[in-house]
Amino acid sequence: HQHQHQHHLPALTPNEFARQHSVLTPMNISPTSNTSPPMPKYSVSQPPVVLQNPPKPNTIPPIPNSVNEEPQSPEHRNLAFPKVLELTYNTNRPSEINSPDLQLKVGDNFVSCHRCTLAKHSQFFHQLFDKSQGTSISMSGVTFEVLSKIVNSCYLTTLIVHSHKELLDLLSAAEEYQMDNLLPLLREVDCSLE
Repeated sequence: HQHQHQHHLPALTPNEFARQHSVLTPMNISPTSNTSPPMPKYSVSQPPVVLQNPPKPNTIPPIPNSVNEEPQSPEHRNLAFPKVLELTYNTNRPSEINSPDLQLKVGDNFVSCHRCTLAKHSQFFHQLFDKSQGTSISMSGVTFEVLSKIVNSCYLTTLIVHSHKELLDLLSAAEEYQMDNLLPLLREVDCSLE
């Protein structure tokens, strides 16, 4: 009578056993019949359509540290970007700003700004405006992006630098335009990367 309590499990084929026990057969390919040796499901010269080899561990390509990584810069420098510079010298902004009275042109693009604001932040522009009263000045030796950021640094309370190359470009322009407020901040960031 003791043997009546034993449950008799039906005999399972290897496929049914694998399905019930979540066992993956090699390469997810069902075994073929025992009479013939297993044949590859696709030729080597053709990429697999449905069946694929399981991914090998550690074959995932490493994620780059920075999208804008410059190949010529050491990697550790770009890990620090983007950098947000606090432009504390712009905290006392005028309550009202008149419409721009100057356009700085770079190629087909231009940056609108105020002569008095630029002159206040840049010795270069201060001296230039003493000689020229024009409302449009063509700029050379600087990109539109860098000039925009240089001009924005005269108005905004923060400046975002996205890469080491951009930092060096801004430093170069700030030196040329004698931006006495901005230069020390850029130099400080550059020194912190060494």
